[in-house]
Order: sequence, then C-alpha cells, then structure tokens
Amino acid sequence: LAVAAADADPPPADVPLAAEDVEECADGTCEALSLRQLRRGALQTDEEGRKWCDGKVTPVPDTPVCFSHNILGLLTVNVRIWTDDPSSGAGLAEFQYHKKGNAGEWDGCTKGDWVQSGDNLVPKTGPLNCDGTPSSGAQILQAQYCGTDNTAFIKVKDGMTFSLTAKGFDCSEVKWESV
Repeated sequence: LAVAAADADPPPADVPLAAEDVEECADGTCEALSLRQLRRGALQTDEEGRKWCDGKVTPVPDTPVCFSHNILGLLTVNVRIWTDDPSSGAGLAEFQYHKKGNAGEWDGCTKGDWVQSGDNLVPKTGPLNCDGTPSSGAQILQAQYCGTDNTAFIKVKDGMTFSLTAKGFDCSEVKWESV
C-alpha cells in the first residue's frame, strides 16, 4: 500500500490523530498531513479492513510484534512481524515452529517480506528459510494483523494447509533465528 502525498485524499474526519501528529502540529504551524496520517486514513477506509479486527485496520508498527499459538498441544508456532518502511507499509515476518517443549524437534523457520494492504499482509518475495536459502518447509499463504487486540491470523502450507489465530506476547521470550 503506497500513499502518495500529492495525490492522496485527506483521511476522514473521524480518523484520530496519533499523539506524535498532534504534538508536531500543536503550535498551528503544521498545514500538511503527515505520511503517517495519510496512511492511517487510507488503511482505515479500506473495505477489506471491515472483515477482521472489528472493522479497524491498524498499521503494523516498526518495532517487532510477536505472536504465539500452540496447535493441538503438539506444535508451538511463533511469529514476529514489523514494518521496515512505514511510508509504504512494507515489512518483514519470521515464522518459527517446533515441538512443544522441545525447540530442537520438528523445527523450522521461514521468513519473507510483505506489504500491508488493509488488514492483509501480502507477501512480496520469498519464502526463504531464516538462513536466507530458498524455503524448504512452511510457506505463509495469508496473514492479517490486528493491533487493537494484539492478534494475528496466519494461513500456512507445510505439507498440509492450516490456519491459526495467534495471540501477542513479548518478543524477548523467544530466540529468533534472523536478526
């Protein structure tokens, strides 16, 4: 999702300003909308955003956010996502999995880059193993992010296709393979 400042319509009046936007324009000298405001407005008015997260579209932050889910008490899945280009909404994701209670068994790691379109995180390239080689395992088919309730929906193919909704957790609880 790319927003061009020259061609963009202003966000709807009901789009709240972030604290940093209010602070930057508090003295009344700020006339132009920031790219963050434009992007927030575009994301919140995207029709696809009405399907997930109670109709609210939240941009993925530039600080990594992490999610975890346990599948049938057997497999632990950890996901880390972040935006590396806030003006375009592009970012990176890392998807790790292993046997519950044993990080060295049934393990794998996939990473890739994406661009946010509404609430969807659309893959751009990849998938790659976390060491940078072409993926030999899991492939993320679809992902959605909800900053309001700190959850992520992920559809994965690894021999079979499965979907999960993962809850947020502190990223420092996991040793991530990629930096």
